[in-house]
Amino acid sequence: RFGTSLTTPKEMIGTMATLPLPLSFGSTKADAFALRDQMLFEEKIEAQIHGWNGQLWMRISGQVYLEMSDIERFGDAIEKRMR
Repeated sequence: RFGTSLTTPKEMIGTMATLPLPLSFGSTKADAFALRDQMLFEEKIEAQIHGWNGQLWMRISGQVYLEMSDIERFGDAIEKRMR
């Protein structure tokens, strides 16, 4: 959906993965805090976001109580913030 790719072999991914966000989101700790706050307070989505290696990364976790509509809502929230 965002043109990013996994940097870990699929065999090593379980219910949790860290995904690179598009470069337009920034790369600093301040950028990560700002996006994390937007996701939490505006979208009610809690996710770990951190800067590393020149870009932001978001850790996601798929749980049994999630539905596809939750995943779509997450994608929509990221997409609307793309610069």
